[in-house]
Amino acid sequence: MLALQFLAAVVLAVVAVQLARRVFVRRDFPFLVRFGQVLAIPGAGIIAYLVQPTNFPYATWFAIAGVSLLFISLGIRIVTGGRAERRSRDFVWASEDLSRARRAALAVRFFEAAGFTTLVFGLEPPFALANIVVNGVWVLLCLPSRLRETTGENVIDIAAPPAAVWRAMTDVSAGVWKTERVIEMEYIPAGRMQLGTKIRSVSRTPLTQPWRGLNEIPIRSESEVIDLVEGSSFTVRTSDKRSWTERKVKAEGRGSVVRMTSRFRVSIADAIVGNALQMDRAMRTYRETAEQQLSRLKGAAEGSA
Repeated sequence: MLALQFLAAVVLAVVAVQLARRVFVRRDFPFLVRFGQVLAIPGAGIIAYLVQPTNFPYATWFAIAGVSLLFISLGIRIVTGGRAERRSRDFVWASEDLSRARRAALAVRFFEAAGFTTLVFGLEPPFALANIVVNGVWVLLCLPSRLRETTGENVIDIAAPPAAVWRAMTDVSAGVWKTERVIEMEYIPAGRMQLGTKIRSVSRTPLTQPWRGLNEIPIRSESEVIDLVEGSSFTVRTSDKRSWTERKVKAEGRGSVVRMTSRFRVSIADAIVGNALQMDRAMRTYRETAEQQLSRLKGAAEGSA
């Protein structure tokens, strides 16, 4: 009995050290969510069983079922991971590729959680039921869109009248909205920005969880101007409806003030696997991009005034 208790203490210490390293050193908050969904409560149940074994009927069958689910999770991870590994570093990801990756990540997490929950159900049923309840509550918390959104704002003063700023804002040939991260950008139709204008671009996008030694990947996206008030503001929304950016100009003194508001929303699948906890990092990237765009706009507007 003392040996089992000592083993349980060692396991808890190792897990605590690894968890602290991933969360406080690497700031890997999705890993914390994964640990909570998959291992925290089932792991406690397994340790409780080791300390004081019980004889639960059909425990062997639950163990077989749980391990089978874990093998399914491992298989999905190997297949999807291998597919990503075969892609070159210059592969341009489309929104469909990212959607498939999100669905695969959600499937892996589901089978991981189901596997460990089923396994521990054959040993300590109360822990398995507790894990089901906790994961159910987490999923419910991920459903409201307001809990999956974050907003950022950038403001700049421009020494030019609003009319000159508006011309620079909507003249796509001026290239004020193209930053150093943008590899290519196309406006359809070409010419001045108008309601319904589509923007197709390929941009280097930073990863919130780097993999394969990559900190960013090229992503192809399409946006559309969904609202435009002539001489005042326009709003661009991505085709997957995950982010919106409003650019608004107004007169102030002898010049103008441009206010750029960005709103970013993660999908329900991303929220469930914990990526919503990285929204602040994603918004920092949005704001850095906005600063570059507004700086270019300032130069173009003041140069033409």
